[in-house]
Amino acid sequence: MLERNRIEQERLFPPSGFSWAATIDGGRFERLIYDLLECEPGVLEVRGVGAAREGDDGRDLIVRWVTPPMPAEVTVQGSSPMRERTIIVQCKARARSVGRSDLGSGVLDTIYKYEADGYFLATSSQPAVSTLDLLEVIKRRGDYFTGWWSRAELELRLRRNPQVLKRFDDIVQVLP
Repeated sequence: MLERNRIEQERLFPPSGFSWAATIDGGRFERLIYDLLECEPGVLEVRGVGAAREGDDGRDLIVRWVTPPMPAEVTVQGSSPMRERTIIVQCKARARSVGRSDLGSGVLDTIYKYEADGYFLATSSQPAVSTLDLLEVIKRRGDYFTGWWSRAELELRLRRNPQVLKRFDDIVQVLP
């Protein structure tokens, strides 16, 4: 029933646009991403890693997520190609694009250090081209899952999950 209400609201009363706060509290932004991830298909668990201003060494959230196979993964016929992965999520509340230098010690270093199966970037702006290129190369090689949400992907998910949007009006609001 809840899903039906969400779909009806999305189709009958879609938000026309969004207005984002000029400055965004990092802790609140992490919580927004946490809540949106909980709504995402295939996400089994989301866990926070310390306080927002505490050193987290490149990981804000840890997600157990069922995802499709990577390009180099071998799938066994007759079994599901989907695989549960542990994904490190880094959240960046920035006005400017997120470059590779903003990712701390680096994506692969973070994956290796925490023995994760992948890396996911969520930003209130957008990843720089160099960041996107890096994430795509890692994904194409097939060893690790990578992904990202920029402002456009966040707005899409906020349209789909108005209950989340209501809780974060200090970060983002629907335009009249």
